[in-house]
Formats: sequence, C-alpha cells, structure tokens
Amino acid sequence: KGSRGYTHCYAAQVQSSAQHLEAYWQWSETLAQAVLTPQQRIEELTDIIERFIFVMPPVEAPAITMHTSHPPPTLLLQQSVFKETLRQELLPHASCLHHIICNMRT
Repeated sequence: KGSRGYTHCYAAQVQSSAQHLEAYWQWSETLAQAVLTPQQRIEELTDIIERFIFVMPPVEAPAITMHTSHPPPTLLLQQSVFKETLRQELLPHASCLHHIICNMRT
C-alpha cells in the first residue's frame, strides 16, 4: 500500500489523458497538474538556475574499470556497443539538464 502514491504520481506524469476506464482510476487532471515532470520543474526554476553557478570540486576520479590482459574481442565489442546504446538512450532524457551542466564550474 505504501507504493500506491508513487504509482499514481508516476502515472500522472506518463499519461496525457485517460483513454481506458481502468486508467481513469490511475490518472486525473488535478493530479497531473499537482505533480510536475522534471522538465516542467526545470522550466519553473529557470530564472533561479540562471542566477547561480554550481561549483564542482576540481578533482574528478576516473570511472572504475576492470582490467584483463587479453580480453576476448567480442567482450570489447559488447562493451562499446553497450556504452553507445546507453548514451543514445539517455541523451534525449538528459537534454533538459544541459543548461544546468553548462553552469557548472570547477
């Protein structure tokens, strides 16, 4: 029962209209207006975000990697395909954060 509120808030963000009778019980216009999507939240806070520079520490650690002396070529290909697929999938969803990332200074 504790996750029911999360489910309703998620459904309010995902669905744009109640198309089926069962969806009516998971989505309402009032809930959709009350729960902002990340994009709507960023648009609402644009003037505040533009006034601040986010200071990041000057040190950045490299990503953790595992090393093997002679990895199979298929593993290397699989890893590069995975990284590229992940980048392509996340890029459209993270594009709304581009303005915030540009304000970061080390």
